Amino acid sequence: MLKKTKQLVYILIIVYTLIYFISVPIFASDFDAGELELIVEIGTSEGSIWDQVEIPLTISGVPESGINYIEFVLNYDSSDLDIITIIPGEILTNPLETFAIGIDYNSIVIMFINDTGIDSIKDDGVLLKIVATIRNEHKLDLSEISLKSFGTIILSEPSFVNPVFSIGGVHIIESAPSDENTVFLQKERVLGEVGDIVEIPINLTDVSPNGVSHLDFLLDYNPSSLKIISLIPGEIVPDPNFTFAWSLNENNGHISVMFCDNIILEDGEFVKITAEILHNSQAKLNEITLWSYTSNQVSLSNCSAFITGGIIIDKVFDHILGDLNGDGIINSIDYVLMKRYILEIDTDIPAGNSSADLNGDGQINSSDYILLRRYILNIISEIPKIQH
Repeated sequence: MLKKTKQLVYILIIVYTLIYFISVPIFASDFDAGELELIVEIGTSEGSIWDQVEIPLTISGVPESGINYIEFVLNYDSSDLDIITIIPGEILTNPLETFAIGIDYNSIVIMFINDTGIDSIKDDGVLLKIVATIRNEHKLDLSEISLKSFGTIILSEPSFVNPVFSIGGVHIIESAPSDENTVFLQKERVLGEVGDIVEIPINLTDVSPNGVSHLDFLLDYNPSSLKIISLIPGEIVPDPNFTFAWSLNENNGHISVMFCDNIILEDGEFVKITAEILHNSQAKLNEITLWSYTSNQVSLSNCSAFITGGIIIDKVFDHILGDLNGDGIINSIDYVLMKRYILEIDTDIPAGNSSADLNGDGQINSSDYILLRRYILNIISEIPKIQH
């Protein structure tokens, strides 16, 4: 009995020590003043609704020895901005192998991993560019992009560095008067859980005084995640029994929508999609995207005005081991979520605690954290869950 007690004490000491060394150097506030400073500047851009903008993120004060690893999470307002992609900057010499991102609802996870020893960051400059579409015309102000949490920074030579982040974002300005030949489709985002019946409205905005007499578009969705139940014409559609029609191809995941033989003269809800969230859906944004689009008011080149949206699935039943946010992929977002949970920054895991118990011992601790890190770094090819 005494021997088992000693073994338990030794295990607890080891776990505590691992968590300590994982946690102590990772937050900017843990560094002493006077150490090296790494300045991370989140740039600003300007535009009006529907504009696509680029926000650069630059770093300066890079030590001569270089940076082998850096990880942080940015915060943005998804009601203002649609993040389209993240472009690696010119200071990354091998971004396909060293640069990883994750775009979640209101969060952007950034990770640089140099495990070869030859691709470290050694120069000041642009680390990445955030490409986004402005979706809010009412907030005529700065839509901020800021640091949400800082993970780890590891230099090529042992040293401490204090990362200092600025606040950037997008200055949203008033749009120019609309061209009389322009109209926009805007699809909203809604929140639901597996098994829910949800409604996704699609709105028309900037309808010209001449109106819209014809509208024909094809939507693309994932039939394994969503079951389309119906499309109901909105209040701006005149005489919908004769002017509005839709059809569904469940095999290809296409929804065809048509309006004709009358004129829409105002902004508002054009159609409402009713759908059921299926049980094999992943906890993520299930996009309903524009496939093709024709109108007497809009040229095909203006299809980018269709704002992405769809169903944000909040909870699922099944999970993939190591996929902590339930998006079907094991990546840097899951790594950050596990670390925040172990450090008691977060109190729950989006996809459920069982998704984070990688070694199957009924606990979530540094052992699971190390397994996940080794998997993401391709040190191991699978997560060897052992049932106890």
